[in-house]
Amino acid sequence: MVTAGQIAAVYAPFWTFDAAKDVNYTAQRRTGHGKSARWRRVSGQVMMVLDDVVIGASDHVTPDIRDGIMHGFYPQWLKPYQPEYLAGFAADLHGSRVSDGLIKLRRDIEEQVRRRIQVDAGGGRIRNITWTGHLSEIRFRRVLLPLWILHYRYAGKPYRIVVSGIDGRCFGERPFSMAKLFGWALLSAASLFGAGMMIGAGLAPG
Repeated sequence: MVTAGQIAAVYAPFWTFDAAKDVNYTAQRRTGHGKSARWRRVSGQVMMVLDDVVIGASDHVTPDIRDGIMHGFYPQWLKPYQPEYLAGFAADLHGSRVSDGLIKLRRDIEEQVRRRIQVDAGGGRIRNITWTGHLSEIRFRRVLLPLWILHYRYAGKPYRIVVSGIDGRCFGERPFSMAKLFGWALLSAASLFGAGMMIGAGLAPG
């Protein structure tokens, strides 16, 4: 049985980054088949354009919160900050520096870089990928994105569900046998969700 929980309306802090990344790489690509198969050295350069990559700006923004809210994030919906937008919400501070955000950004895009190299190298079987690169043309924004955090207990165990204030998506911890819990969480947050949608899915503080 689900026992009564608590819902907190929060604006969570994020960085969004725009940047270009030049990558020089070397790798080995397998060519041929059977006994004629060989590993050939390949090298090249790729340019990646990063547009509004969302990075959490507080220790409270866990990976599941960042990944969940990204699904409904559209930068064009952002509005300039106005104090009245925070009515009824708590607002977490940007607890990390831009330099911390850049470290997370570099770590976050490593898999994207690897996939891009695999394509540029000709696809197929690729191994021993190494690369060097640097970010340039870096631009960033501080943004606040709305969400609701629901803490509740089920069968005596604590769980947490996060409801995105952008598109109503639910994500987080839950007993997977309790599909109806999604509807319960949304119903509990329905009035708050409408307010979040009206203020434009996020704020860009000055």
